[in-house]
Amino acid sequence: MVYALKTNVHLRQLNMGRNELRDLSMLHLSFVLKTNNALQELSVRDNKVTDAGILWFATALRHNTGLLWLDLGQNQITDKGAEVLAKALVQQKTLTRLDLDGNNISATTLAAADAALSAYSPNQADPPPPPPPPPPPPPPPCEGKCDNAGAGSSGDEPPPPPPPPPPPPPPPTKSKKGGAAARAAGSRRNISKSLPHTSPDQLKTAFAADAVNKHSTASRSLAHSEGGHVREMSGAVEDRG
Repeated sequence: MVYALKTNVHLRQLNMGRNELRDLSMLHLSFVLKTNNALQELSVRDNKVTDAGILWFATALRHNTGLLWLDLGQNQITDKGAEVLAKALVQQKTLTRLDLDGNNISATTLAAADAALSAYSPNQADPPPPPPPPPPPPPPPCEGKCDNAGAGSSGDEPPPPPPPPPPPPPPPTKSKKGGAAARAAGSRRNISKSLPHTSPDQLKTAFAADAVNKHSTASRSLAHSEGGHVREMSGAVEDRG
């Protein structure tokens, strides 16, 4: 039966009372408790278990995480075995009920075992975790120059010089057409200034007269130059005759 209980995952209650069990039987049950966490209730009431069997049983009880109720009443356990059980209950966090009535245990030892059993209650919520530590205070503000160690330079270095100004744009080029147009516009402005109260038709007439005068002057200059050349040629012919 002990070997079957080691691999059991379905049995929740086991009553082995009044079976003339002795300390060796408690040794076999200790092997079960080390590996079987499905068992929740175990009764070994009214047997012949002594302190020696409780020593083996208490060792396995420290590692069990499933047992809720343990009945060891009506056996031959003394204060020594009860004290060992009390120490084991400090590490066993699931047991909520322990019966030790009908043994040779004093009231003082029973109170100590009950206190160990009540030290941890599964129904009691765990205390909340402590709050996280406060964040570190911010660094003090820099006064004057601060070391810029992270950038790899000290605060005594001068700032870099400003970039050079861009080159000036090239001067605009004057085209001949633009100059002639400017001169023509200037002559028109001069004529317009000389005739401030002249109508547009009168301005056209004045521009035409000015052009005729310029053409006549050019014609007279050309005729004068041609007449002198003719006189020179006729004088040369007479000298040859």
